[in-house]
Amino acid sequence: MNAVADKAAAWPHWAEWKRLCALGACSEPAQAWLRSFAHHRFHYYARHLAHGLGAAAESTLLRDIEGRDAWHLFESHLVVNGTRTGKRYKDWLFARLAGARTEPGVTIETGATLIMRDVVREYLRREFSRPGQISLHFPVGELEGRSLTLEDLIPATDDDPATAAARAEYPALAVKEARRFVESLPWRTRVAILAKILERSLSDPAVVAVAQCRKSVLSADYGAFRAALRARIEAHFADEGPSGRAEILLRTMQAIQDDIFSWGKSETGCARLFIGVEEGVHEP
Repeated sequence: MNAVADKAAAWPHWAEWKRLCALGACSEPAQAWLRSFAHHRFHYYARHLAHGLGAAAESTLLRDIEGRDAWHLFESHLVVNGTRTGKRYKDWLFARLAGARTEPGVTIETGATLIMRDVVREYLRREFSRPGQISLHFPVGELEGRSLTLEDLIPATDDDPATAAARAEYPALAVKEARRFVESLPWRTRVAILAKILERSLSDPAVVAVAQCRKSVLSADYGAFRAALRARIEAHFADEGPSGRAEILLRTMQAIQDDIFSWGKSETGCARLFIGVEEGVHEP
């Protein structure tokens, strides 16, 4: 059975789970299907995202996380977390059916796969990240043509209360700057940023089709976006010094990526860009 047909056949099981609210209340076939889905998707992303954590972490993931556990993590994420607009992920998952051009099973499992990727990321951060594991020389970006490392982001005056107070405001400042930028971005620039987030080339036919413009235009727009963001941060936060501006820039870029990713997931016109996220997940 091909991947699309397989997903189409999954719809009755997803519909049953939505109707009954809890997996334990579902029929055995539905439970088996959904646990298999969760196990398969969890381990697909675990194999890819756990790279670099070491053999022990990867072995633990493969040995300890069964279908029941993977589904529990998935369902807990749906209940506890939500989109930036406040909608619960479970509601968002089924709201995607409205206006979708694919089979219900395809639409639901595409969205569920994207959510599972976040589930695995959170699990890895919670279970395996330890302070001090990342080198201070780890590259985190660039500013004014200079490569930046984590060491650059450490303030020279940690004992200065004024400096500490100012840095405490950086996350909120970054979110504020990000939202201003995202609100002003045209469709094609948003698509270009989304393509970068999803690690798609701007020359990818799907990206060009969704953006409705040529790759050269997308590249120019993306470059202009980065330059404008950098110039704004440097101009508005000149008193923060190189380290402060670098941190605000990096935080703002991350906040913009978070907003654009959420926007892309809610836009039916961008659905085809997320198909590549599932490459390899249909393996038996």
